[in-house]
Amino acid sequence: MFLCECYACTDGGRRGPQRVSRSTYFLHKLPEPPAKRRHLLYGGGGVGPANALLNDEGGEPGGGDGPANLIAIEARNSSGQGGSSVTPGGEHALSGPAAEGHRFDAEGTPEPSDTCSDPSTDEDPGDVPPPEFVAESELEYENGPHASPIYQPTVSRNEVRLPVAQFKDYRADLAMYAVTDKHDLTQASVSDLLVLSTSAVECRTPYLLERFIDAAEKLETRAVDCCVNGCLAFTNNRASETACDACGASRYKTGGKPAKKVMYWSLTAWLAHLLSDPIIGKSTEENIEASRKAAEEGADGEHDYFHCANFRFLRDRGLLNGFFVPLNFGTDGFHFWRQNGFEGWPIVVTPLSMSPDQRTHNSHQLLLAVPPGLRQPVDLESFLHPIAEELNRLAKGVPGLIVANSATPQVLRAGVLNFTTDQPCGDKLMNAKGVNSYVYNRLRIFEGIFDAASSHVYYPPRDPTPGSANKKLFSVHNCTVPRRTAVSIAEDAETVENARAEGRTVAYQTSLEQNTGIKGYSLFFAPRPAMRSAYLYLKDLWDMGPTDAPYDTMHLVLLNVVSHLWKLFSG
Repeated sequence: MFLCECYACTDGGRRGPQRVSRSTYFLHKLPEPPAKRRHLLYGGGGVGPANALLNDEGGEPGGGDGPANLIAIEARNSSGQGGSSVTPGGEHALSGPAAEGHRFDAEGTPEPSDTCSDPSTDEDPGDVPPPEFVAESELEYENGPHASPIYQPTVSRNEVRLPVAQFKDYRADLAMYAVTDKHDLTQASVSDLLVLSTSAVECRTPYLLERFIDAAEKLETRAVDCCVNGCLAFTNNRASETACDACGASRYKTGGKPAKKVMYWSLTAWLAHLLSDPIIGKSTEENIEASRKAAEEGADGEHDYFHCANFRFLRDRGLLNGFFVPLNFGTDGFHFWRQNGFEGWPIVVTPLSMSPDQRTHNSHQLLLAVPPGLRQPVDLESFLHPIAEELNRLAKGVPGLIVANSATPQVLRAGVLNFTTDQPCGDKLMNAKGVNSYVYNRLRIFEGIFDAASSHVYYPPRDPTPGSANKKLFSVHNCTVPRRTAVSIAEDAETVENARAEGRTVAYQTSLEQNTGIKGYSLFFAPRPAMRSAYLYLKDLWDMGPTDAPYDTMHLVLLNVVSHLWKLFSG
């Protein structure tokens, strides 16, 4: 924050100098046209979390005394710790590590107007005096130890690098950053807010605030090449392809760079980040132990995930021993902009071992990827292979996890307990035929009736076709329709794939798909033999069968039934 004595700030000399931001100071102070512009170097700012952690990223911290001093906010004429000193020419010369720091470049500021320029025409443009820095009490800090991450396990992880004890000192900074991001404030607006004397933030410029946030957290990401139109990702057997086999678009630009990439966030890193939290980590560990006991004791009905058959299936396989986190895997398509039809398919995972009041928060829905495109993916499974690789590692076990309030490293293991999707997305995951099949159900082999007049398949309780003797197709009570199993789905997929490999006619293949409801192999339900060899530790997920993709209550009942009931009740 600087003291500006220009004509506009002093109201023609009727009041004293005003405190302004760095950019405003240069706008008001530099003459027109500027023959020379000053650079403000920063360095010598010290031991707060933002500056200390620049070391971790390859930076060179200075030797000052606070996170707000990432730039030389104070002119330390007498400091010998990498601060600044005034040369005979009036310029600030930095010594020590600060001399090798970054800089604020005034060339990035707009050209000053005539009304904001210094009215003096005799002044040499190169003789603009250095800004007078205001040393405020709230910018002073006590010297202290360098900040370090809360936990440093051997596993790769996302992490909040700001120690828990220092959060209270920077809560105003974090709140200010959240507000600026939520309301999309301009840099000029943020600058004015930060210099207010009533502000409790420590970082008094937008640049310092950004650097502080960047240094206080780390997110592990991975970029994977995908089709520029979002048809598919170049993974698995397409890893060496140079063009999309769905639309023919080139994988690379003219210069050899990928035309488009999809970003993945590490599930292992997300889980390690959550479990390092003192509150979440402790409650998760307690919930894991309580879920084992609840599964053993049983209950009158199903009250939570540990009462379901799939959880007992994992228990019987011996997978619940140790630190095991059951997961809910969800994906669905939505339109970013309806005008141009741009569509995204976010892939989200929810750790079910958290308490119900915690796992329902948006902040605990772990985003893994968002396959983009102008329409829905042609091959959604191609975007799932990087996630399957990580699920395979987690099923095997990732050692070195440090849980909050525990000094003993744990072996982190996790697995998908169920998938949450609507009907079309569930069909994509299972590679099912969908509404065009005679068996439109993931759990049972219900038979449908084709109506030639409407060209649709219906599923009435009894067959109305003449000559079918009013055959009973299904019943809600005492239903005897066969269930689908992992084995039956795999057999149907293999039958269709073999017909395709043998070169049978398209009509024959379509007939098989309609009669079985399955179009072929699927990564999470009926994988091809090569995938079974590649992801050995996902065998338990495959053996679970279609019950790990139950029908979602919201899509099945609330969206489809309630709306029709409302129309009936309202006339």
